[in-house]
Amino acid sequence: MFVRRYRTELLIAVAALAIAAGLLPLRFRFPFDDTFITFRYAQNLAHGFGIVWNPGGAHTEGYTNFLFMLLLVPVAAMGWDLVSPAQWIGVISVAISAIALYRMVAHALVSAPGSERSAERIPHTLSTRSTPPWALLAATLFLFDPYTWSNAFSGMETSFFVMWVLLVFLAISEERTSLAFALSTLAALTRPEGALLGIIILAVTGDRRRAIRPLLLYFVLPLALYAGWKSWYFGSPLPNSFYVKVAHRARTGPLPGFGNLLHFYLGLWPLALSAVLSFRPAVLSFRDWKSARAVGAAVLWSIGLTAFYLMSQLLMDSYLRFTMSLEAAVLLFAAVGIGTKWPRVRRSACVLSIVALTVAFCGYSLYVRGAWGDFTRDTTYEDRYRALAAQFRSIPGHEQITLAWADAGILPYYSGLRNIDLAGLNSNAIAHARAPGEVISYVLSERPDLVFIPIDLTTGQPYGQGHGLIGASYAALRSQAFAAGYRPIAVIPQSVYNIEALADTASSHYSDIVRALGRP
Repeated sequence: MFVRRYRTELLIAVAALAIAAGLLPLRFRFPFDDTFITFRYAQNLAHGFGIVWNPGGAHTEGYTNFLFMLLLVPVAAMGWDLVSPAQWIGVISVAISAIALYRMVAHALVSAPGSERSAERIPHTLSTRSTPPWALLAATLFLFDPYTWSNAFSGMETSFFVMWVLLVFLAISEERTSLAFALSTLAALTRPEGALLGIIILAVTGDRRRAIRPLLLYFVLPLALYAGWKSWYFGSPLPNSFYVKVAHRARTGPLPGFGNLLHFYLGLWPLALSAVLSFRPAVLSFRDWKSARAVGAAVLWSIGLTAFYLMSQLLMDSYLRFTMSLEAAVLLFAAVGIGTKWPRVRRSACVLSIVALTVAFCGYSLYVRGAWGDFTRDTTYEDRYRALAAQFRSIPGHEQITLAWADAGILPYYSGLRNIDLAGLNSNAIAHARAPGEVISYVLSERPDLVFIPIDLTTGQPYGQGHGLIGASYAALRSQAFAAGYRPIAVIPQSVYNIEALADTASSHYSDIVRALGRP
């Protein structure tokens, strides 16, 4: 009975797992340096050090994915490398997201004017026979979207967050207000932007008076408790990384995120255009707003999140990880729009159309939007950090060595070195600094055993750009480090730039570091 009732949902889940299995040989191409920041926090918490970047160090919140980090803690406690578990969380999230898209489109289509059930209250369980084939369009596009899988296998929280966002929309579609608020809390615990969902639920709900109690109980209260705990534990409700990405970069102009968002929306213009042309008249013709609430919530989410990202300069745009929930929303708009515009298309023609649209969208994303580059990317950068981490682990007492370097991911996670993140994602003093000089003074006052300086491959001079306030000031850091007693001991080849290793000659680990970095 269960299999028959949820046959389509089960088939979608099987399809997601099958695609993931087919992509397994490529899965190690996608984790990048930022991924391992979350892993290090989970690792330290699992081993009893608390939520800290350096064991025994200050409480810092250099991540923006609290719930995702907590989910990895039990796995880290077992001593496992967290790459594979994080990736499978992503795969499961993709399967659930695809099912949510299917159910939302199905609810919208069977309740639209002209459908056989437009006057009925749509049940939570949909009949396969009564559901138009167009209901599968958004789920199919999502499953064959290359960016869906580059994010799932990145090891980041992106797919996990998208899942919560879509489940909130689904709960709205099924008029489960309390559940929607609870899910929005989980979304906010996964990424701070998720807090916007609570406002959206209240905006689209039919009876706002009845929504006040679940709003307070399932959204406001838990997030208030969470914010209070964060203020007590970290000294601030905002994480360091969030502050660096938003506050620092906001100084670059009134709309510093415009370029990234323009690139994203231009890449999706065919789907966005089809959604506007086919969906807008269909929505305006809906007699019952209840049938379109999930879509309305997705519209408000797209507007709100776009406005937020316009005010911030994201540090990187890898795999469209910050805009993946917006991409899922556009897929939802297009599917509902096309389905309501052509509701009478024969089933066979509908299936063929879905296949053709999916093939076209997949090819367009791979070769026009640039996803093929993600699937064929060179992993030399990450591989060299792993090799370097192995060299550091060979040093006796390497856990007591402190490295000051802006790539605060792979190297600290695998080497076990203490780390001062020069960009400020994990260092309170650097995150709240107002000028590069403050960053340099803080770093040198901490007397790290090693300072890494990126060197331009063509000029041989310190790199002139990078994350955080220090990005354009590596030359100043280098000269002041020399004056403070640091000496260059090695140049480490790297694919984007070379790395000059400056060692503190007064460090008790100086000789061991020189020997380790001198190895091939």
